[in-house]
Amino acid sequence: MRKVDKQNIMNSLTKKAVSEAIAFLDEEKRKVLELKYGIGGKPKYTNAKLGKLIGKSSRQVDNIEKRAIRKLRRPDIAKSLLEALAFEDDFIWKAISKGGFESGRMVFKAESCEPLFNDALPGEIIVLLRCIYNRVESWLPCNSSEAPTAWIRSEYGDEVLEKLKGFSDMIEKARPPVLVGHLMKKLGIDLDFYKFILALHDRNLVIHGEYTVEQPFSSEVLRFIRIHMLFSNKFKAEIMTLDRIIEEYNSIYEDDHLIAETARASLIDRPHIFKYSGDGHWSANEDSLKNKIMMQVNDSVCELSVRKPDSFFERPWSEMTATDIIKDIIQEKKLCHQSDIVTHFLERTNGRYTKVSVSPVLSTSKEFILLAPSVFGWAESFPNIDPVFAESDALLTSKDCRKYVLERHAGEPMNAYPLWTPAMERKWCVWAENYADPKLYQSLLYIAAPDLWPVPDAEKKKWKEQKRWDGVYYFESPITHRDWEKITPLQDLFVVANQVKAHGCINWMRINRILNQRLRHQGAAPILLGLITLDVILPAGHWQQMHAIGPGIDEFLRRSVDEIKAKGFLHWDDEAGLNFRDYIRKQQNEINLGWVSREDHKIMADLVKPGLIRLNIFDCKAMEENKRKHPEMMTGKYPNFKSPERLSLF
Repeated sequence: MRKVDKQNIMNSLTKKAVSEAIAFLDEEKRKVLELKYGIGGKPKYTNAKLGKLIGKSSRQVDNIEKRAIRKLRRPDIAKSLLEALAFEDDFIWKAISKGGFESGRMVFKAESCEPLFNDALPGEIIVLLRCIYNRVESWLPCNSSEAPTAWIRSEYGDEVLEKLKGFSDMIEKARPPVLVGHLMKKLGIDLDFYKFILALHDRNLVIHGEYTVEQPFSSEVLRFIRIHMLFSNKFKAEIMTLDRIIEEYNSIYEDDHLIAETARASLIDRPHIFKYSGDGHWSANEDSLKNKIMMQVNDSVCELSVRKPDSFFERPWSEMTATDIIKDIIQEKKLCHQSDIVTHFLERTNGRYTKVSVSPVLSTSKEFILLAPSVFGWAESFPNIDPVFAESDALLTSKDCRKYVLERHAGEPMNAYPLWTPAMERKWCVWAENYADPKLYQSLLYIAAPDLWPVPDAEKKKWKEQKRWDGVYYFESPITHRDWEKITPLQDLFVVANQVKAHGCINWMRINRILNQRLRHQGAAPILLGLITLDVILPAGHWQQMHAIGPGIDEFLRRSVDEIKAKGFLHWDDEAGLNFRDYIRKQQNEINLGWVSREDHKIMADLVKPGLIRLNIFDCKAMEENKRKHPEMMTGKYPNFKSPERLSLF
């Protein structure tokens, strides 16, 4: 959207009305409104930063704002505000809507409307909207017409919705591609109105040359357009046999090979364009040829190359594979979060692919580089990333900063990703001091290493002092899901132990990645408990910290590998599993447990007793209770369990 001086365009009556209205508020409420919405040209502040200025929390600032808005809704005040808002109707609509059509403007429903209003409008108008409509986006349904995909205003009024319905009916009957001139004639509208209708339609329809097509192109659509251009440019008003059509087509296009079956399908599926004479000959509808027009698309005329015949139609970008589309997105953005890549991908493909197509492409293609967790870049754009000075404003978000804090606290090195550098850490600290949640900022200071930053010694000293006073880690969490009350599969312990051996250490986030669990899932805790009890790893001070390799790892892996070679799988009831169970019970009171309580370790030892595998602690208690109440129904033995089906790891 084109940037404008919002204060100069706003009506002077609005400024006066809002200024007089907030004068009725006490100083605290007035100050919160002025600074949050930038009233009178003041800079805008977030709740967090505004709270720091006035000594309040973010929630308190929000409550003060709500009370101030309620005060402004008093009838004697709200009357003048409502009158002022009426003068701003046209300005509000033009500021938030998309132009480009003489026939009208629109606000798509898929857009997040609140940021749209806040970014486009001055604070005085936002306050007016809050007073009258409570939520600013509630202004739309009251002041514009509703189409299926957007809010609209048009010089044609209700005729837009009527034409949109007529267009939808025609598209359903005559599948795209359809000639633009043919549809314009049927609807009785001009080109600008036609483009407006296309933009409002719920399918991703665009104009290519003289055709209305749905993005992305399919091979079938591409062949149809090419065959039609043979008729409309090279063989006007002629009839042709199927063999002749195929011969001409294949002589022009090297990137496709037309055969009788696909040619016949393209012709039969479009009876509104092609006619069959009944004797093996085909022709194009005369009406369709008369409606050929040159179209203006994306500010450039779609003209055929002078070096190509008139009937030539190049393969458009939409014929590309999912990989090519993702390449386009990342090449254009240079650096992009995976969630944004998925959003752009779904918009461009319009249902041809699903979002699950994105992750495999990102993880397998060497043309992309993982710059930070879930942040990808075009490899050629980052040939030599400086391990000290590299940084990016794109990572200045609470989500990216929090990922960095959690993984660094878990023991991951600063250089785990190309954009995790000393310079980026400093940039996060400067940003977080002003814009982030206080707990995130203090936790970042706690794990930060200012001594490594590429800054003068004076600045290092300043941040080290700040770290000493404010650095507190707030994201250590207790284990709320005590999943080890059900025995961990021995197979999982073996898989993780291999990674411990390879890297010399392990943490909870790495375990979740290895086992394809949610990154912040507490399911890593029972894995850590099992490995600690087997001496595969050493206990740390907290379960979310890095755990070093333990003295028992070689023995554990040797026995596990021998068992896998013999049987193809691991289970607690195998020879190796029974040995591990016996080891856990014997060293119960000798091992240094660190963050693991004796009670939790006893639960683990009890669960590996013979016969209790796969029963959780609650099942055991229930069986004991049932045995006590009904001794005549119990034998005193726990049920036997079958070994799992054979599972090969290799």
